[in-house]
Amino acid sequence: MSTLARLSRADRKEQTRQALLDAGRALFVRDGFHATTLDRIAAEAGFTKGAVYASFPTKADLFLAIFEARVDERIPRIRAFGARARSLDAYSKAMIRDWQRVLRDEHEWSLLLIEFWVHAARTPDLRDRLEAQRHRIRDAVVEAARAAGGEEVLEMDVEEFMSAQLALANGYNLEALLEPERAPARFGRASQALFYGARR
Repeated sequence: MSTLARLSRADRKEQTRQALLDAGRALFVRDGFHATTLDRIAAEAGFTKGAVYASFPTKADLFLAIFEARVDERIPRIRAFGARARSLDAYSKAMIRDWQRVLRDEHEWSLLLIEFWVHAARTPDLRDRLEAQRHRIRDAVVEAARAAGGEEVLEMDVEEFMSAQLALANGYNLEALLEPERAPARFGRASQALFYGARR
């Protein structure tokens, strides 16, 4: 009996879903959200278009599932930075280095996210769903900053400060698409200036 035949229906469904997520991410990153179709994702994954619709009713549903999985991966990393940091300064520097890595190494993903972000901003339901995932990241960042002593160190509210840091990172993500060589270092300097300017 083949391995596929031995799998339960739930296991086969999850295997199909994961294959679609993998194929969708590869095509979205390579070609962009708007240029990628569910037909092409189905073909890439080796399934019919009906199999895609059974798991993801729309292309946006598939993208948001991919983004949610990315958030699931990033949150433990953020928490680990906070757990290892002995001060808010150490935590801030660890986060800055991680964001600089994204600026250097993840241009294609950043371009895709920006494309979907603009698309979602014009569609209330998608905007709310994207914002819910963004809130998960922001909450993890704020929680780790508080654990690292942010409330004792900062002049401003920890959530407002970390929201400003995230906004700065998003802005430099745009800059990195045009000036990839300069953006990471500039982001690092700007983030440090923001941090020291917000200290008590």
